[in-house]
Amino acid sequence: MSFMGSRIYIKRNLPLVPQMGENPEKKRSENETGIACLLDTTVCPGCWVQSLHGLSFYSGHASFRMYCVVFLALYVQAQLCWKWAWLLRPTVQFFMVAFALYVGYTRVSDHKHHWSDVLAGLLQGALVAGLTVSYISDFFKA
Repeated sequence: MSFMGSRIYIKRNLPLVPQMGENPEKKRSENETGIACLLDTTVCPGCWVQSLHGLSFYSGHASFRMYCVVFLALYVQAQLCWKWAWLLRPTVQFFMVAFALYVGYTRVSDHKHHWSDVLAGLLQGALVAGLTVSYISDFFKA
């Protein structure tokens, strides 16, 4: 695992993505045994960024969608306080969270990310939204 900017790259290929000009089975076996180096400069001296192509990192789609959904769900919780909205509020929140989970499911089913990458993105988005609402916004302040 290596930290590059704000992304965490894990030394494994994205699901079902062959590397350019190589046999995908050979490349997968090299990555699984740990022989291939993340910053391999012997293949292309001076261009280590090229070796990051196709490596796994958490899902930005799932992270952004979960951030938006949790932020909006907490906003709805704080603002929809009318007596007649006792069933509307949880219904809206349920469908928003279901849509975020659906986005995560499609990232895995379309073989764009591993399930653990999507789970990490969902957790990261929910955590950042919760921290934003609790420390930055004034939704629940009296």
